[in-house]
Amino acid sequence: MAAMVATTGVAQASPAGVAGGNYGECGVLPVSDNCYIEAPGFPGGTVMVDVDVIPSPGGEDFENHFDLTAPGQIGLCRAQFKAGAPNWTWWCERVNAGTLQLNVRKRDNEAVKMAIRW
Repeated sequence: MAAMVATTGVAQASPAGVAGGNYGECGVLPVSDNCYIEAPGFPGGTVMVDVDVIPSPGGEDFENHFDLTAPGQIGLCRAQFKAGAPNWTWWCERVNAGTLQLNVRKRDNEAVKMAIRW
């Protein structure tokens, strides 16, 4: 099982300081309860997961969660958080090399910004 460390309010690393990864966004429309990205070519080791869930104006701050998977490691790094809370960065350690997949659960009235970085 991978170890996980979480922090809040951490600034995004500059592109020059990031070796690889992927970024994605999902808006309120089309209606969907998942936001998903893949990041191929991860060399193995420690990865950073950034997640920001933004409720629509007047929307409730529901409980959300994400799951990060790697080859041979299903749900290796997961966390729960409130929509509308400050953006978070999680460090997941001892992650297998290969294509990483990040799935963020969301409600219909929420938008998501997320990234996998190494």
